[in-house]
Amino acid sequence: LTALAVDEGRSVGMGSVMGVFNFAMSIGQSFGPVVAGYMMDVGTLHAPFYFAGAFALGGTLYFLHAMVTSERRSLRDERRTS
Repeated sequence: LTALAVDEGRSVGMGSVMGVFNFAMSIGQSFGPVVAGYMMDVGTLHAPFYFAGAFALGGTLYFLHAMVTSERRSLRDERRTS
């Protein structure tokens, strides 16, 4: 993720992009333990781990969908310019 932020930072401004990136990371580090503790209180000890696994799987599927869509879009644009 940091490499993607650096690539984006070259065009938009490195300070702004890295500031937003670090802010987003800090939010996760701040609220993650609170949410996991609440899930353990309400559910079981395993609930936060199941949630994290489902969240990671969802993120992976979203990333794969975005990559396929981007590839299709670039192929379509390439055909139009040819």
